[in-house]
Amino acid sequence: MDCSPDFQPADSVIDIRLIRESPAAVRAALARRDQELVQRIDAIVKHDECRRSLLKRVERLKAERNRSSEEVAQLKKEKADATALLAEL
Repeated sequence: MDCSPDFQPADSVIDIRLIRESPAAVRAALARRDQELVQRIDAIVKHDECRRSLLKRVERLKAERNRSSEEVAQLKKEKADATALLAEL
């Protein structure tokens, strides 16, 4: 998923939770002001989904790294060879 920004920020701020929960309602409200803003909602939703997906991936990788670090610490505590596990990190 492409996460690069493709629009300039607007002057006003809309809570991302509102956009996530009610994108159709936000589109309808913005349609009364400016049709260009309506088109930005789809991009915002897409980028938010990408961001959330990346955050989940980062958290999974951090958890994996932490588990591996704990295993290395346990092996070192037991005076065992942790070289192979360290190479994976």
